[in-house]
Amino acid sequence: EFRDISILWNEKLCTEWYPGIGDWQVYWHQFMPLQWFSKTHPEFDYVWNWETDARYVGNHYHFLEQIAAFSRNVPRKHLWERNQRFYFPEVHGTYQDYIDDTNSIIANATSRGLITPVWGPQSYSPKQEPLGPNPPRTSDQDNYTWGVNEEADLITLQPIWDPTKTGWDFKHKIWNFAEGKSPHFSPDKPLDPSFYDPSFETLPRRVFINTQVRLSKTILHAMHVENQAGRTMQAEMWPATVALQHGLKAVYAPHPNWLDRKWPAWYLDAVFNADGGKAARWGVEGDSVYNRDREVNFKGWSWYYTSYFPKVLYRRWLGWKAEDGLGNAGGEEWEKKHGRMCLPGMLLHPVKDVKEEQT
Repeated sequence: EFRDISILWNEKLCTEWYPGIGDWQVYWHQFMPLQWFSKTHPEFDYVWNWETDARYVGNHYHFLEQIAAFSRNVPRKHLWERNQRFYFPEVHGTYQDYIDDTNSIIANATSRGLITPVWGPQSYSPKQEPLGPNPPRTSDQDNYTWGVNEEADLITLQPIWDPTKTGWDFKHKIWNFAEGKSPHFSPDKPLDPSFYDPSFETLPRRVFINTQVRLSKTILHAMHVENQAGRTMQAEMWPATVALQHGLKAVYAPHPNWLDRKWPAWYLDAVFNADGGKAARWGVEGDSVYNRDREVNFKGWSWYYTSYFPKVLYRRWLGWKAEDGLGNAGGEEWEKKHGRMCLPGMLLHPVKDVKEEQT
């Protein structure tokens, strides 16, 4: 059904456009073809990168438009810090309560000298020329007005956070920000786990998990410019890092997530907003939920790449049987007794093998 609107590409194209990178595997660099698409189709101001194993139970157009409207009205002040934190209604109250509480924690941590909020471009080197705007005033002078009614250059559907002090596996997959230094993959070392440079400890960067995002023509151009200079990072770090370094507007747009079991609200917050005991450092310390030994907590989420729950939920919504830890529920006979499953609008990922098993 997509044949007449499909545009084909291959890794050879990426090597020709970005010869200085030295690696062009789509696993690490999946935004290269999107940058090429933006350059060859400048009529698109914004592009959604949507993975084929994602599903939305509802109206896609309405959801994406609401996400865009939300992001448009978010102010830039404390934005990068707010982007790190999950919102849990039972813990934080209304969304406005959550915003007020988050901003208060950030302001308090700033006044105590515990953090320095991002304000304007965070260039990695004086030789880098940011493409985004400089702040019109100081952060203290701004009353959460800069950025309001400004389209977001990057919209993510998961928090955006700094991986530097975490145990996230791919935080050192960085090409040529330390000049001439990059990971090298081989059959013996497909991940080059020992690659590291001391400069990474102070390199401004951010990451979000999974690559379902909206990108503006502006950020795609900035990513293109950096790639032409031979610099890049692992795909989930790349757009957010470019936005940070170039002073572009990046927004984590929270949306409803469902879990396969009931968590005590305080414990949910403690696990997913872990801060290492440091104010306003949600998800970016040694106890980050994105560390390999803690990421298992996402297994029952409706929107996380390692979760089994989305596939189970989606299959039952289609009227099929699906097995989980509580048994094999769903299907025609089950629905005759219990009725069809009705779900509110929700994002589900990953949902693979969408076909009914024959019995």
